[in-house]
Amino acid sequence: MSAKPSRRSRRKEKQTQDTPVSPLLSPIQRMVLVVAGGLVFLWLMSLSFQAGMGTLFVYLSDQILENKLPLAANRSEQYNVYKDALYMLERADRWAPDHPDYLFKMGNLHMRMASSSNAAKRRVAHYGKSIHYYQKINGIRPSWGYPWVNQAMAKFRLGEDVVGIEKDMERANVFAPLEPGVQLGVVRLGYRIWDKLSSEMRKQVQASGDRLFAKPLQRNKLLSEAKKMGRWDEIERLTRQDPQLRLQWMQ
Repeated sequence: MSAKPSRRSRRKEKQTQDTPVSPLLSPIQRMVLVVAGGLVFLWLMSLSFQAGMGTLFVYLSDQILENKLPLAANRSEQYNVYKDALYMLERADRWAPDHPDYLFKMGNLHMRMASSSNAAKRRVAHYGKSIHYYQKINGIRPSWGYPWVNQAMAKFRLGEDVVGIEKDMERANVFAPLEPGVQLGVVRLGYRIWDKLSSEMRKQVQASGDRLFAKPLQRNKLLSEAKKMGRWDEIERLTRQDPQLRLQWMQ
């Protein structure tokens, strides 16, 4: 038969049972968490809305180019189409500042506007703005090859020193050695300024050409660029193992 608990132990047990359990969070702490959660939710909604608006204006810019550019009868009309498309991209950039894709599109449009302009000062201004956007991208996403090669082309159009152009071409090669579009851009520019390039950069341009020549879908584009720029020596070098192809492109 078990012994009865003493009066003292019963009193202590009763006190333990009657003592309320403290909540993990006080009412004020719970209120702070609710408010903080609401603010985070609103912040995320704001970011989503801004991104959505940016995407909308990029879409409108693309639609302008797709629908109006084929109808442009001359360079002046082309310039105006590019200008309208750029306006939409600038609005997209206001909603989603420094988005690399938007900056790249704006840089490319300035390149197109420069090519469509008859005024020398306007061309210089547009090439300068394109470099500005490409430089911003290279600071945000430095491993993207396309802005580097486009920046090099813009510098070439402005007549800048070949040393800076070579640095951009080299970075394009380092970051995108297997990207056909980037490699074709390096080769295209390299053929244009071949006589000004250092011996090391000429080797890099030739290496880019070799990589493109190894891809059947890129081979004709490469040889077409060489022929356009009168680089017969490169055509001969690239086709040395295929006399029939050499004869076709050397004519």
